[in-house]
Amino acid sequence: MSSPSNFLGSHVVVIGGGMAGLLSAHVLTRYFERVSLIERDSYPEKPVFRAGTPQGRHVQTILIRGQQILEEFFPGLKDKLIAHGAVESDFMADYIYRFPSGWASRTSSRLKGFSCSRPLLEWLVRQEVITCKRIQIIEKHEVVNLLTSNDRRSITGVQMRARNSKAYMEHELLDLPADLVVDTSGRDSHVLHWFKAIGYTPPPETVINPFFGYSSRQYIPSVDYKRTWKAMLVQALPPQDRRGILVLPIEGNNWLVVLAGTGKDYPPTDETGFLDFIKSIPDPTLHEALQNAQPSSSIYGYRRTESRLRHFEQLTRLPAGFVALGDAVCAFNPVHGQGTTAAALGVKAFDACLRQQHQSDMASFPYHFQRKLAKVNELPWQWAKASDYYVPGIEGMQLKRIEELTYRYLGSVIGLLPTAPSVNKTFIEVKHMVKAPIALLHPSIVAKVLLHKFSH
Repeated sequence: MSSPSNFLGSHVVVIGGGMAGLLSAHVLTRYFERVSLIERDSYPEKPVFRAGTPQGRHVQTILIRGQQILEEFFPGLKDKLIAHGAVESDFMADYIYRFPSGWASRTSSRLKGFSCSRPLLEWLVRQEVITCKRIQIIEKHEVVNLLTSNDRRSITGVQMRARNSKAYMEHELLDLPADLVVDTSGRDSHVLHWFKAIGYTPPPETVINPFFGYSSRQYIPSVDYKRTWKAMLVQALPPQDRRGILVLPIEGNNWLVVLAGTGKDYPPTDETGFLDFIKSIPDPTLHEALQNAQPSSSIYGYRRTESRLRHFEQLTRLPAGFVALGDAVCAFNPVHGQGTTAAALGVKAFDACLRQQHQSDMASFPYHFQRKLAKVNELPWQWAKASDYYVPGIEGMQLKRIEELTYRYLGSVIGLLPTAPSVNKTFIEVKHMVKAPIALLHPSIVAKVLLHKFSH
């Protein structure tokens, strides 16, 4: 395909229209004449739940670093979200955090951001993306195969079929040529099958399963002038404390209440069980807050929460013209709240790699990018492992000695948070990826950890 000298190619295909796919499509317009985004689902006209994002009824936490990247991609997005009901908060002054060692103190900070539902965020991002006329969104289609060159060294497009009929399996396969194919189809990506079908070794996988589950419900809170908080986190710390709670303010004057249980201590989805789970938490704050609140949704459960990392960077042979990112490469236990931020970081790295790329060297691009992406994913992956470290019965957790020592130290830091506001601030900054984890090794924090350890 010929293209002007300022483009890397004339056409790129993005598989999957979730957050990673939408952000990728946006970035790719800078480097390709046309972008085709293929989505299995049908997009709703309004910001409501859609079947293609089963996580959509549950918590959508965007870390501060993720919010910053979204604003870089779409200037003014935050204001639009707030205009549609997203809630702006100070993550230290407006949030209350309860750890097994007690409630953390509250103070004003510059750690501010918004909270909203997944459907609202995705819908507004999609409105931003579709303003570019060079992006074509192909709904209700799924990719079934990769097209290759005769020597199978390059991916030359995709083969897809429509999903708008019960007999879609019999529908004619459609070929869609492309200079580059980008897989952002999520944790259910068929990339392992696709690679095998064209004679490539699929990437090895690391899967960590803490058997974590949660149940979510929306409430309209009562007007309570004594309540000074907007959001609440009751942190589980296995093996003793397997249950946690998250309350987030979202659009429509709603609370999204999420009950979380780890190590197969799954929260119920029936009315009585849901409330009994809340009552089982040692502190009654949430139960009291819900006394006069009105449920505004059904209760929904979710249990597919294993963390999964596909090691494309370990492959010695990759086809030209194909890359993967987002959950298709690294999918997290959703409770850690890193998914959207990690996807945004990956797309930002994708943008940087494309900016440095030359048309004549596109064959080496997949190697370069997948190795870069692996480095980007390392931090959120390690944070997820640290969060799951103490879960009894966890599967797939293989640790190096340095990781064990690091996770134990992090556990000691968490024990300090209720009584050390400065440590809590640094912890939140690291959690939100606005500071590097090495900040938790500052001598003043290490000294507090040692003093706390030897005084108990």
